[in-house]
Amino acid sequence: MTARFLVQPDPYPEVMALVYATGEINPMEKLGEVEQGLSRMGKGIVIFDLLLANGSTRNRYHLGLFDGSGFIEERLRPVEDTGELRAVSAAFLKEHLSELNLDMVSSPIEWAVRNGIAL
Repeated sequence: MTARFLVQPDPYPEVMALVYATGEINPMEKLGEVEQGLSRMGKGIVIFDLLLANGSTRNRYHLGLFDGSGFIEERLRPVEDTGELRAVSAAFLKEHLSELNLDMVSSPIEWAVRNGIAL
């Protein structure tokens, strides 16, 4: 069974964690589970990558501030996807292919994920 989400600690400076959807379930709809997984990591900026839940690159990334036990605001805000962020995501997703469900994405996106190409 595929996990609902994966967490990449310290993906780059100033970001505590990057939380990835592993399939059709949006981890932003399971914030309690995400908060539980992040609580041992401390506090800081958390970015969500929803590519596999949305099946699209539109509205892919969202940002939230985590205080060590929960998100400061229930609502997370969209964030511009920089080239650096897309490259970090591409490398992580390629490394974790066996833990992903790619059913929601188109064939070109699936090919890019499998080959570590930043979208």
